[in-house]
Amino acid sequence: MADWSTSEIGFTPDEDNVMVKPPFLFLGISGAFLVASVAFLFVDSRLGYLITVLTSLLGGVTALQDQKKRGNSNYISYEWFTPLMRSVRFATLIVALAHIVRLAFDARDGGGLW
Repeated sequence: MADWSTSEIGFTPDEDNVMVKPPFLFLGISGAFLVASVAFLFVDSRLGYLITVLTSLLGGVTALQDQKKRGNSNYISYEWFTPLMRSVRFATLIVALAHIVRLAFDARDGGGLW
């Protein structure tokens, strides 16, 4: 027992035990794109619809990343994150429909896409 030493024992943190948070950055960017899309509803519906499509894609990526991170046992769950993410995605759908209606009225009045 005399030849046993503690200098040979090494403690290294396990990288798999890091706390995992929801994708806040992607949700924030999706929200910013949604605000821009609503602003373009009054300016230019063609560009606004394109921004809405990008917002929808980004919202899907956000949901997929959150689902992937939820599989980790160290996931930090915030009560407000999932309802806010769903609200942004639902609002994106509503804004997209508004852009489609506006583009339909423009087409009816003889305006084209360009």
